[in-house]
Amino acid sequence: MGRLIVDADVLIDTLRRYPDAARFIDDHHDQIALSVVTVAELYAGVKGKREERDLINLCGLFERVAVSEAIAIRAGWMRNQYGPSHHAGLADCIVAATAESLGARVVTLNAKHYPMLKGKVMVPYRKWG
Repeated sequence: MGRLIVDADVLIDTLRRYPDAARFIDDHHDQIALSVVTVAELYAGVKGKREERDLINLCGLFERVAVSEAIAIRAGWMRNQYGPSHHAGLADCIVAATAESLGARVVTLNAKHYPMLKGKVMVPYRKWG
């Protein structure tokens, strides 16, 4: 399957002990890396010491990929191209550019956030309908 960059939504489900998310992480942990932007998004939602400890433990399982200048430039171009038409946010564009730089797929529950990665997005489970 190759390298996987996991988006915050799947990691949030993992922290909330959603079975499908936990199973996905368990089955693919050796392929997963995180953008440091995803780490920032996760920390932005932490409530309390227990959640912080769980987040530290979860993030510690995976390689974290810094935002290089090349990733930043590519993300800026993605935002320029897909922001107006697809409402692609800068954080999603940075995650997409990180995945692209590694030849990885993005794992997310929101494939519509990644129109710039045709064929390189994986939705690992569905929570509704």
